[in-house]
Amino acid sequence: MTALGSFVPLIAFVLALLLVLFLTSPDRRAQLLQLSDTAGNIANMRRRPLNTLLGVLSVKRGVYAIVLFCLVSYIWTYQSLKQEVRALLVENQIEGVDVGSLVIPYGAFFRSAYVADTGFSKSKKRTRADISVEGHSWSGFELHISEIELAKVNKIVGKAFVFSYLTDVKVLEPAIKKHMGKLVRNKQIDAFEIETFDNRGPYVLVVLSEKNRSKDINVVATELAESLHTNLTKTNDLKVNQVVMKVIDPDLYAASKRVKVLGRGKAGQY
Repeated sequence: MTALGSFVPLIAFVLALLLVLFLTSPDRRAQLLQLSDTAGNIANMRRRPLNTLLGVLSVKRGVYAIVLFCLVSYIWTYQSLKQEVRALLVENQIEGVDVGSLVIPYGAFFRSAYVADTGFSKSKKRTRADISVEGHSWSGFELHISEIELAKVNKIVGKAFVFSYLTDVKVLEPAIKKHMGKLVRNKQIDAFEIETFDNRGPYVLVVLSEKNRSKDINVVATELAESLHTNLTKTNDLKVNQVVMKVIDPDLYAASKRVKVLGRGKAGQY
């Protein structure tokens, strides 16, 4: 009954919309007569010839039937998917969060895989997250939400989310130093320092080489971050969600080891 009850608001809206369209139509009387004739034709269909049946099944009525089918199938998919998202929250031990609007393809009923942009709210806090959907309304859905998207939902709950992202820092640190040392030898940077780690990955401070200081700092920082992220995840097969590269003032760092960030770049996802 709970699953059926979730369809009631949309069904009521569709019926109300059809009623308003009928009441504001200039040919209501003609429509009623046509409806009465149609009902009579259907009742006497066995006694009428084939041409009468073809008259009842007109192109106009066929178009109406197709539109109605598309509308009903969309509502069915939308509401069924909403129920599955609620179940997904329960599976991930997230309580007290309301599932809001979904943005799904108009042809979702016929598709076997797509992404549902889903709204979540708790009190006055709101967020949206992408949920991967596989399957159909009649055969059941299989939903998947990434850790990055799940972290967004946890944030409005006020619940800390621990990523299963990170290779041990003791393994990551020498791999980072090896890669960044190669950049120093290749004259892409003059110096580097691992600032910190968090549950996203490493933050690295870099002093650009003289040849790179005249370039767009954020672009160079992004290129360096992508280079390190690729080295860690692809070359060394280590787990990191994101790499943040901070370009710092070379003169201030050389004089007193003080850090003034001039630009930054990042690679990966969080």
